[in-house]
Amino acid sequence: MQQTTERAASLAPSALRFPNSRCNPRSIHREGGSSGSTSQAGEVFDLEVLVPVHPEGRWLERLEMFRRFGLLNIGRARVRVVLLAGTFEVEEGDWDGVEQVIVLNGESDHPARKIYASYHAMTLRDLGSARWFLRVDDDSVTDVGGLLSHLDGSCDWREPHHLIGHLCSEVNPAYEKMLRQVGAGHLLCPRGRALASHEWEVSLTSQPAMLRALSHPQARELLSQAADYEGGFGDRCLALCHRLAGLFPEPASFLSSFEHLDDFSLWGGGLFHIHYLSPDKPSEWARFMDKLYQFGIERP
Repeated sequence: MQQTTERAASLAPSALRFPNSRCNPRSIHREGGSSGSTSQAGEVFDLEVLVPVHPEGRWLERLEMFRRFGLLNIGRARVRVVLLAGTFEVEEGDWDGVEQVIVLNGESDHPARKIYASYHAMTLRDLGSARWFLRVDDDSVTDVGGLLSHLDGSCDWREPHHLIGHLCSEVNPAYEKMLRQVGAGHLLCPRGRALASHEWEVSLTSQPAMLRALSHPQARELLSQAADYEGGFGDRCLALCHRLAGLFPEPASFLSSFEHLDDFSLWGGGLFHIHYLSPDKPSEWARFMDKLYQFGIERP
């Protein structure tokens, strides 16, 4: 931890402030409402969960179900949830076991823009306020207690780790252009395509890795450009920022970008995170509800 603290102290806070006000002022200092007690300066969460939300149509029901079932088995873990709401007003709502909920607004409702604007807005205080940073979709489920327990025994949060569920190597043409514009075209050389590898849907990043990636000048410029681009994908640029900072994404066998429901950890499987589970996918959702009921969790 000492190395992380020293590195944080060596960075000028202004270098990690959001210059163009794409998000409301709460996004600059990550202050705001809470479904529990509000954390004080110096306190550290075990996990911060970042999720883009959209309170209309099928996504509104996804948000309600994510509040109830997206983060399970929290136990005594200290968890903060950051909801990226774009231009919409979103209630913090009730979350079982979540200590703090923050709603961030901004100028765009595109998921990728919201994600990259949020990363670009993070200050040193934000980056030092959690041991692990999890980014997920609103149609996913995470066994929080099981995940953190597994990490405690296998992966030191004091070391730089960018863990992912599924490794991809394709890069959106718009992001290829951005990489060249920030002087990082070498990540796109044909024989080194893996240099631009990234996650699909889920990423789990340790505090030192976030500090290292989001303080890198080229990474900051990449995020700034991505936050201005009305398109693209939210699971590309954080990994690219880590590559610019000299870190590779690490595939983790305990995170899945797919709906491997039978392998979920709550009923004995090895996956602490699974994807593609929401009411608008009725077949798998019904199976999920049945398994939760058998596990002792009440259906909605």
